[in-house]
Amino acid sequence: MFEKLANAIIKHPKPILALWIIILVVALPFAVQYNSVMNYDMTTMSGANSESVSGAEIIEDNFYSSTSQGTIIAVPYDTPEELADAQRLLDTGSGLQSHLDEKYGAGNVTAAGMGYYSKDQSTAEQRGVYLIAISYNDEDIVSTDEIGNIRDVVSTTKSDLGLSSVTTYVTGNDAITYDTMEGANKDVQKIDPISILLILLLIGLFFLTVVTAVVPPATVGIAYGIVLALIFFLGGILDIFYITSIIVLVSMLGAGCDYSIFIISRYREERKSGKEKDAALKEAIKWAGESVATSGLAVIIGFGVMSFCSFSMVSTMGIILALGIVMAMLAALTFIPALISVIGDKIFWPSKISTYQQGSKARNGFYGRCVEFSKRYFKKTGKRAIKYAVPIVIAAIIVSVPLCYVAFTADDSYDMVSIMPDSEGKKGVQVITDRAEGGLIMPTYILYELQNPIAVIDSTNHTLTWTAEGYTYLKTLSEMSTELASSDENISYVLGPTPWASVYQLVYQGMIAQGMPAEMITPEMVNKVAVDNLPSMVQPAITQAFTMVGWNTDVATAAPVIDYIVNYGTGLVSTNGNYAILTVMMADEPMSAVSMDSIKSLKDVASGYAADNSDIKNTWVTGTAVTVQDISETVDSEFTWIEIGVVVLIFILLFFVLGSYFTPIRSLFTILLSISWTIGLTHLVFTELLGIPVTWIVPIVLLVVCLGLGMDYDILLTTRIREGKSKGLSNDEAITSALEKSGAVITLCGLIMGGTFLTLLSSASPMLQEFGFALGFAILIDSLIVVTYLVPALMHLMGDWSWKGPKFLQKRRAAKE
Repeated sequence: MFEKLANAIIKHPKPILALWIIILVVALPFAVQYNSVMNYDMTTMSGANSESVSGAEIIEDNFYSSTSQGTIIAVPYDTPEELADAQRLLDTGSGLQSHLDEKYGAGNVTAAGMGYYSKDQSTAEQRGVYLIAISYNDEDIVSTDEIGNIRDVVSTTKSDLGLSSVTTYVTGNDAITYDTMEGANKDVQKIDPISILLILLLIGLFFLTVVTAVVPPATVGIAYGIVLALIFFLGGILDIFYITSIIVLVSMLGAGCDYSIFIISRYREERKSGKEKDAALKEAIKWAGESVATSGLAVIIGFGVMSFCSFSMVSTMGIILALGIVMAMLAALTFIPALISVIGDKIFWPSKISTYQQGSKARNGFYGRCVEFSKRYFKKTGKRAIKYAVPIVIAAIIVSVPLCYVAFTADDSYDMVSIMPDSEGKKGVQVITDRAEGGLIMPTYILYELQNPIAVIDSTNHTLTWTAEGYTYLKTLSEMSTELASSDENISYVLGPTPWASVYQLVYQGMIAQGMPAEMITPEMVNKVAVDNLPSMVQPAITQAFTMVGWNTDVATAAPVIDYIVNYGTGLVSTNGNYAILTVMMADEPMSAVSMDSIKSLKDVASGYAADNSDIKNTWVTGTAVTVQDISETVDSEFTWIEIGVVVLIFILLFFVLGSYFTPIRSLFTILLSISWTIGLTHLVFTELLGIPVTWIVPIVLLVVCLGLGMDYDILLTTRIREGKSKGLSNDEAITSALEKSGAVITLCGLIMGGTFLTLLSSASPMLQEFGFALGFAILIDSLIVVTYLVPALMHLMGDWSWKGPKFLQKRRAAKE
């Protein structure tokens, strides 16, 4: 197969180069638009069919107010005077609303005070956070895209009102998504140059050349441009998470440069041995091409199996990464050889083949000393690995025990806020969590479907009237709220449908019980005391309602209007009255480990209560944090089978390529060992040392990615050992020879791929930093330690068992070689 490929490339090199360039030119207009189809909010991605997603859809379709806290302005204050300044942002005439009207047109975007909040609401006027909600009434406005403009409007409003000293944070789900998108774009601008500079430096020093340094990354650049165009088209039908485009870039740079170096270095080796250009190129494609194809297929399998995950973030990541490797592999197998066929040894300019020969000026200088050191080092490494095979294996086991223990026992984090880049949106969440309830920004909702409507909504007259069954349901929901609030210390309060008449009556009876004469109690007194003692979340809405109807309005007149605003307007009762919501407010940050544990217990209590109560037909627990937890659990359960599938398919690939029963098992064992070391070390570095929780998705993706990418070096060495065996060397001689000839290339490729992943450490996103560290360290430890020491030691101990396989594969392999 590869001989035929070599003959075709040598015969038609220029058409092959022209075809690649033409495809790139066609792809570029679409490639530059790829960013427009990226998704920056994990919780909105499709495929995670869970209770929380179903509940959110029901709320969106049946309630006046959705659960989304899209855009919120948080204003911290420490004195009553600072609170007054914060409230002035909503001044009539020159406040925030007038500036929004000027920017968007009257009524298209509105600002409304949500109220002021504190850990202790009784002292809220002294210290807390004042919240303003921004609503988008024009359906043509994409709220996420407007965060930058909203921040500009807030800044202008503060300046015009003389409130520039007031600190504000535009936060909420939209702001978090916007900040993530902006951070990703800045990361790409920073990571790309660092990766390319690193690659140019390493390849240039290894080959002592300028052209060879440029060719691999340029070739990957052509392939990457085509992949970006594919992302643009696929983004119209698939949900593609933003980190996919970043990871595919570094994956393609690492793997694509590796594949290119395999071909170029083997061509140089054959030319140094005296072969003519075409013969040397043919030999390079035959042997290095097989290694590239085998390595590429292993990576494609690893990525491709990810596409079977039901959650689109993971499945589309697998599809795009697999496409990236396909393009990188095809470019290395066709574009690189075609270029060599056209320009020949000029690919090493300003060096020549003679530069690399013994006796040349370069070989007599520093470069030559480095080359000789490398040859001696890897020759000695092969001999040491053989001589000390047993101690090396024992040392690997000793290292594995503690790191594997950490890898299997450490808790992964669901907290997507903590791994965001430091930004205004993230700081806003932290301010709200520090000064009030963390759940204010992302509450948890328990949605109940009732046997009959709980109330009748009259949207024309803005009233809500409870049904006969509704009073029974209200009692049931009140009992449920009490049970939930007492079930977990992290739950600040639970807010459910509440009839104002009942609240009024309780407050009135309390005043009587305290000895206040009935004739002195006025509706205004009762109404104001009742509002002050309700959860802070609904106080602004009730205050607004009484401003409309009057504080001294009697309960019979006020109750239907108050009930409409509080229970329907804030999203506690559905439009048809068949659904009711309990809003659960967590004290801690909404996606912290504490809050996630609270959600788990919340689900148990809510479902158990619903099962025992005939008034309730169905129940759902939902909210942003719940959705993240459900997604992670879905992905985690599916990845057990995905990982098994990757292992089985890669074993089958290696079995047919190598014709061996045991070498594929050994290859999988060593790569899984290095992955477990990496997971353990990632937890130790990030969780224990840096205090950054390791995101649940990192270990999952790491395993699949490294099962593919980490195989590159193992396959390169193993195929070279098998080549030596086929040419008459003993098993140990083949091991030593393979390391001497390929060790430097493996080290170079490991440094390139590991280094490109480690450039993600320069990202502002802790999630990308974790991906970069984990993937980079796994590649480096695999190429520099596992493949150069542990693999030769194990293959020595296995002896000829390394090559035991079915006779039909052995015969086919012998005939080919």
